[in-house]
Amino acid sequence: MDLSDPDGKNQPINDQTLQRIGTVRAYSTAILFAGGNSDWEQAGIVYINGVRQAEQIGNFSRPTLFGIGEKTFNQEIAVAGWHKRGAPSDDLPWTASRGQVQDTNGRWDDSWGDLDFNDFTAELTPLTGTVHPIGE
Repeated sequence: MDLSDPDGKNQPINDQTLQRIGTVRAYSTAILFAGGNSDWEQAGIVYINGVRQAEQIGNFSRPTLFGIGEKTFNQEIAVAGWHKRGAPSDDLPWTASRGQVQDTNGRWDDSWGDLDFNDFTAELTPLTGTVHPIGE
C-alpha cells in the first residue's frame, strides 16, 4: 500500500494516520465528505480496497467531496490524514495526523496536543444501498 504523503514523498507515518472508515456494500454508492476545523492545510488520501486514489480530499484547493461509484463487490474505504503546520506553502513539510473512527466518521488531530480530533474529518455517507462500519 502506498502510504506516501500528499506530494508523493515517503514521510514517516504513525499507526493512527490511516483509518479504515467503512465498507460500501456491493451495488451501493456513497460519498466521502471532508470537513474539519483547522486553519492549517489538511489533506486526506483516499484508499479503496487498499488502492491509493489519485484525487485527494481536504481544505484550501482540495475538493471536499469524493464519490464512490457502484460496483459488484464490497469496497473498503480508508483515509490517511495529513497536515502542514500552517497555510499552504511549498516550504512546509507534510506531517502525518493521528486519527480515530466513530461509526463511519474518521477524525484527525493535527496538533498532537489538544486531542480534539476535529482538525480534519471524513464522513462516509450512503447515497444508494448501504454503508457499514468496518467489522459489520
